Amino acid sequence: MDDSQQDVQSGLLRLVDRPNSVTKYEELLEILLPPLSWFNSLPISLAEKFTSQECPHYLGPWWAAVQHTLLTNILVTWGEALEQGGLYEIILNGYFTPDNTTADQAWRYTLSTCSEQLSAATRAKDTAELHHITRSALYRILEKFTHGDVVLRLLSAVKYERNEATRDVEWTEAVAQLIALPTRAANVFELEIPHGLESNAFYSRIAQDWEAALSLGEPGRLAALLSKLVRSGFVSNRSHTMNFWKAILYNITSRIQKSHGTPFSEEYTRNWHAVWALSSSHQNVLLCSLAQQLDVCLTQTNAAWPVSLQETSPGLEGRAFLSPRASNARNAAYAVLALVAGNEISSPLELISWDSPSMTTLYSPLMSLAISAWMPTDALPDLIELWANPNRCARTSAKQEQMLTTAILAYTTDGEATLIWKQLGRDTMFLQGVSTHLNHHDPLIRRLGMLVAECVSSLTVGNGGKPLQFPTSVWDGQGEGRNICRVLRAMRDTFTFEAVREAQSDRECWMKALNLKSSNLNQSFSQVQITKPNTERSSPKVPPLTRRLPARLPARSQQEKNRPLIEVVEPKPVDIEQDDLFHTYADPYEQAISSDEGNESSDDEQDHNASQAGAPDSERENIDEAFSKPRRPPVYIYELAPLAREREIDAQKLLLKHAEPLLRRKTGWGYEISEHAADLCMALCTMQDHYGLRRFEDRRLAAMTALCVASPDPVVDCIYEQLFTAHYSTAQRISMLHAVANAAQELAGTQAEDVDKAVERLADDAVSEAHETGSRRTAKADPARHAAHTRRSVVRSAFPSELNQKLPFAPQGSVRPKVSYTRAALSVFVFPLINRLFAYRRSLKRQRIAYAGSETVLNDTVLHALLHTLGVLCYYAQNAPHYYTQLIPDILEVADEILIHYNEAMVVGAALSLVLIVLRATLHTSHGVALACSHSALLNRLQEAAQKCFAYLETRTGPDAPTPEYIESPDSRARRAAAAVIVQLAELQQATQSALLGSIPQP
Repeated sequence: MDDSQQDVQSGLLRLVDRPNSVTKYEELLEILLPPLSWFNSLPISLAEKFTSQECPHYLGPWWAAVQHTLLTNILVTWGEALEQGGLYEIILNGYFTPDNTTADQAWRYTLSTCSEQLSAATRAKDTAELHHITRSALYRILEKFTHGDVVLRLLSAVKYERNEATRDVEWTEAVAQLIALPTRAANVFELEIPHGLESNAFYSRIAQDWEAALSLGEPGRLAALLSKLVRSGFVSNRSHTMNFWKAILYNITSRIQKSHGTPFSEEYTRNWHAVWALSSSHQNVLLCSLAQQLDVCLTQTNAAWPVSLQETSPGLEGRAFLSPRASNARNAAYAVLALVAGNEISSPLELISWDSPSMTTLYSPLMSLAISAWMPTDALPDLIELWANPNRCARTSAKQEQMLTTAILAYTTDGEATLIWKQLGRDTMFLQGVSTHLNHHDPLIRRLGMLVAECVSSLTVGNGGKPLQFPTSVWDGQGEGRNICRVLRAMRDTFTFEAVREAQSDRECWMKALNLKSSNLNQSFSQVQITKPNTERSSPKVPPLTRRLPARLPARSQQEKNRPLIEVVEPKPVDIEQDDLFHTYADPYEQAISSDEGNESSDDEQDHNASQAGAPDSERENIDEAFSKPRRPPVYIYELAPLAREREIDAQKLLLKHAEPLLRRKTGWGYEISEHAADLCMALCTMQDHYGLRRFEDRRLAAMTALCVASPDPVVDCIYEQLFTAHYSTAQRISMLHAVANAAQELAGTQAEDVDKAVERLADDAVSEAHETGSRRTAKADPARHAAHTRRSVVRSAFPSELNQKLPFAPQGSVRPKVSYTRAALSVFVFPLINRLFAYRRSLKRQRIAYAGSETVLNDTVLHALLHTLGVLCYYAQNAPHYYTQLIPDILEVADEILIHYNEAMVVGAALSLVLIVLRATLHTSHGVALACSHSALLNRLQEAAQKCFAYLETRTGPDAPTPEYIESPDSRARRAAAAVIVQLAELQQATQSALLGSIPQP
């Protein structure tokens, strides 16, 4: 350091020791401005006043002391004057974040100073806070860290240390401070953290700087920074926002060179391998997260799986999976894996988490091909051991099995693995794995196991031997994995490891295949600049050229010219013979009243005409003939769910017409319905009537009922799960509940009846019984009141309802189900609904803010239907075990909870009707006495609630001569139910007292 530099340093140190000794603004500038010439940070107007000096080779820790004094004293004291003189930003940037390339040491000390200030503010947050000027200066400084190449500057700053050990210590400390910077800033600034200094955004910038620095060297120090990023969780971050590999994958692939087998430069590859070797404790996390990110890129191309969602028609499967774009994506994924980890890897299955039968790691088959090409041949026995493990096969999924099968089939194309295959093909472990796959219940997994057995047999068969070959019927056709197996077999015929490892690298094609886009973090993390709107007048549109003459139209006749603008159109009389087989309707609603047998054949035509009524004639004329052909009716259960999810009218009509008969035919036969029950149930629940189809709700309800009857265990639980989900309408929820109630009636062997009418009938029977009991007591106590009740009962009996009409049972052709309702009532139907109801109500109490749609989950209409469904389920479960000891108390708890929190007449009446249904079964039995003794508090609460409800509804009593509308109203039903509950509980209490006293109650 020369004399002039020492003078400048001495002036700064005097300012640090005695900051209050500076009393003049000009004196302050004479001390602060000369050091800015070291970094070329002075503006041109001031650079002429000070002699340009070179930056010292080594600044030293005294620069950090100057920064501390500036933040805590100088800027607080002289900040306003510096702001008025236009020097505030110049001094702040020059001392903390200079742009000159020779100022890397200043950035290192800036990081240390900011970390110290943020940590001190966090520790003293309860007693003192940062000065607002210091806080504002820190905010401006931290914003610079979101834009500059911080990693490169820190690496350059460390090199100025003379001792190698000191360099290591300085780098370790700088890395720790850099990783902790977002957390420390968030603790101080809280919600006002500088934009771009959030954890994900800041770490993404660090990751890109890290990759740029790796291309220049220093793999040892960068491995330490990578280790910190791994420990912070950023590398293994599986969120959709950002992670380490997502941030740098575009930059990595942009360095691809056009060559055979070596897509990256030797120096870049060597640096990556050095980082990999130094990261031995984090290799599993690094490789798994890299493979998962590459798999995310592959799945975005719709070519990652053998059969994509768009390849639904026969003959289209495998086009994307076997396309050149899929090959480019696979080769690019292999190149990145080989770049990061190399090809000579020990225990590769452990690195990609394929080392346990209970593994949950899942990759697409296309990524599995890249992993197989990257793994050495020695990994084949471990891969076969994993594939053949019976515990893994028992819990495997279709996607996991496709992944492992693709990897094994890829190894069958490797010439170096021929000897290994000859040993494994006769090994007991492999044969046991084939047997385990053949015994699997999933037909897709069975076929994948058969495909592996065929391909391995072709490699291990001896001279003159015949390889294993299954019949062509196993592979031909659609469904149950046939198309997937055909695609994988075609892949095996065209795939080789050499084609992947020695592929011609093409940067543009590979990046396009991986669907990578540039992530310019400087632009995305900085504040968005508001652009001025384009006020220039757009160029006038050029009209299209006419290539043919307009059609010549005949001139209008005089009669057409004299036609009035408005004409009265009267309907023409239609002569209909008496023996005509057709029937005309003046009102369109009259047609819906006709019998279903006469209109079933014409439903499809009317639905199609209704859906096409608003479509233009030109669109209907241009429909391709191939799409107008009638679709084949479904014959397998797995064909129903895709039809339900389609938005086309033909698919929905086909489903509604054939779903119930198909389910009825296959009820009780095999496991076809149970395998696809949950998927079909969700598809039926989510269906909506977009086209105004006739009898849509009735036919969907019939299909859901048939599905519940055929497989009650998974279907009913799936319905209950969807019932308390927020994205369903009220009509859909009521349809779900009615399907469960109808299924319970069918399983109980009774006549199917509307749920609401059934509960009202059961409640009316209980009310009548309670009315007779109360009448006998009233006749003894007050004869005049008994006569008034008798008149009311006569008036009500004059309006008979339609509840007692017999409804048809299950349609013809239905197979009797294997499960009886008595066995499945409590465990499948009643208790799961009660548990989910209470769980949902507890979740509502914990949530402070209601999410969208939460208010419609249990509105009054849905809760009314739910209580009626519980009433039907409980009535037909009276012969079930533990009905009186477990079910009835829980049902009464449900009713008590509803009566406490709801006051709508419709809901209260449904809850009281539920109480009537379950209490009626306990009267005149020992179960009622036991219930009254063990749950007396619960019964007292119900009695008090019924009395309050009856007293309140008495004030709203209808006319003296009630009309049929009032008798069927919710108020009237709730009032009658409340009165009946009071009478039932009084009779139960009397029976309990008599039993406890040891006497028999008088009739």
